[in-house]
Amino acid sequence: MSSLIRIATVNIFETATSLTDNGDAIAGYPLDRIRDRDCTKLYQNYVTNCGITASGGISAMAADALIIGAGHSLAGQSWSHNSGLNGTDWTARASGVGPAGTGVICAEFASVAAAYWYFYVAGIMTHQLSELFLTSIYTFPYHADRASSEPGLRLNVKSEETSAGSERWIEYGAARRTWRYEFPAVPATMADTVAAMINALGGVKPFYLCDHTGTWIWGNATDPVVAREITSLTGEKSFTLNFREAI
Repeated sequence: MSSLIRIATVNIFETATSLTDNGDAIAGYPLDRIRDRDCTKLYQNYVTNCGITASGGISAMAADALIIGAGHSLAGQSWSHNSGLNGTDWTARASGVGPAGTGVICAEFASVAAAYWYFYVAGIMTHQLSELFLTSIYTFPYHADRASSEPGLRLNVKSEETSAGSERWIEYGAARRTWRYEFPAVPATMADTVAAMINALGGVKPFYLCDHTGTWIWGNATDPVVAREITSLTGEKSFTLNFREAI
């Protein structure tokens, strides 16, 4: 059976009024890039044992996962993610050694709200990160009715016809994978929750989706999620989630 769909749309680091590191970011690779929702822009810092602290305006926001975006330099490096009440004493929430490659890492832990968060990487190296996404994951309680085993493709190509009748194509970028998940009859609370979470982003902010194969993907909803009532007897609703990866 396929995995339940999961989404993470809020990054607590975006809300923090204070975001600091323990060294100097390399010129052209500022710290704010870990929360700009652009995985193509990187943060870099050359320092022994890199630490990033977030605080201010986040104490009421619970988190149960840290998603480390693709493009990091954590392969073989020990890292930990910690919460605290005062910025001095820390409780470890997640830790590990980065796997081979630069792909997405999702570390989950028991839900907790904290006034301070501290991400730490050991070792002397050029530390590199794209997105640090501190979030609360929503797992769909029901499977999609229709989930393709292979994603579709959306071509980034435009065709034009010349005055002589010849046709030519302009490729603006790489093709992107797409996913379509249909939920024809689910509890209203589920449909309304998904619609509220995704539509709050306005289509302009990418987020993380864990697809039916259990793979985390960074991308956008291509259409608003519309929760439609299908019967007043049970209160069930239907909705469709169209998603496209961001490259």
